[in-house]
Amino acid sequence: LENERSKFISYQYNWKLVKLLSSIKGNDPKYYKNFFESTLAFSNTSDSFKLNLYPIAFKNTDEDHWESWHFEKTGFPTKALYLSWCQLNRFPNLKLFAENHSPKAIICTGSSYKTHFQMAFSGLRSAFDEMESKLIGDKYLYWKHINKGNTILFIIPFLGQGGLKSDAEIKVFGDEIATILSKFKPK
Repeated sequence: LENERSKFISYQYNWKLVKLLSSIKGNDPKYYKNFFESTLAFSNTSDSFKLNLYPIAFKNTDEDHWESWHFEKTGFPTKALYLSWCQLNRFPNLKLFAENHSPKAIICTGSSYKTHFQMAFSGLRSAFDEMESKLIGDKYLYWKHINKGNTILFIIPFLGQGGLKSDAEIKVFGDEIATILSKFKPK
């Protein structure tokens, strides 16, 4: 188990995710390793978890990025078909998960997938819903109440290239999420 946690925290995206969670909890992101160890964040005993919206993670989000091994693994000849299948079959299960477990917050990274996150956690029709937003620096934080008002869905820029890169940026977004959550009263 210790080896799995060491591997988890060795990935840049994951340690930035821990920095964000640490910031939300009121800590300095530079001490993310201490936070990760002391809280057991993202372990099976934690109140936080991580999942990919689409089961296959892509380093390149370009629609043309689809290789023969993708077809062999999924049975879909194009990325568009794979994404559509997930939207019609996986997304309803993600929404059901949110309804059954009523997390206080769901934090999604990657603003360019805003519509996808809305569909996944509040239904396909929600693709047309407006979200509250706040410009922080030159990047947006989006949020809305979902799950009959029991959960806040947050969408932030990706944690890395083109998104939140520095501890300062991560901290500002974490602090803003914490402020919004501090005023939140689930129904």
